[in-house]
Amino acid sequence: MAEGWKFKTKRPDPDGGPDLLGLVVVRVADQHGALEVAASKMPDAILEIDSEASLELLEEYDMKPGQMLVLMEGQ
Repeated sequence: MAEGWKFKTKRPDPDGGPDLLGLVVVRVADQHGALEVAASKMPDAILEIDSEASLELLEEYDMKPGQMLVLMEGQ
């Protein structure tokens, strides 16, 4: 069973450039709950499920339940 989820993100660049593309991880086991956490923290982003987050990834970043981390974001 998943302990977290990875999402691809796409959101407008606040500086007016091309859209910013990113990858975030959320430590919430329920897929719908993880989506709600990500949407609440990035309301202007389009979110797409990428995959389940591995336990190794969650432990590598010492993520606590309910926490979200932006792994990367750029153009």
